[in-house]
Amino acid sequence: MSDIGELNHVVSMWRYADMIERAEKRSKMLTDPRWPGYLASIKGLIDVQAIRILTPTAFSPIR
Repeated sequence: MSDIGELNHVVSMWRYADMIERAEKRSKMLTDPRWPGYLASIKGLIDVQAIRILTPTAFSPIR
């Protein structure tokens, strides 16, 4: 949760080995029978969603 700049702004970061792993996990999520129920339960809670694909820099400790 941010308290400087845009208020009530949540940032989630997910780490994947590569885009193939991300695609596999998203595919599994979308075919999970619980997914539609989850979406219904959060309807109205998210006003704006932005997705960004980031790549670690050469000096990043997660590289």
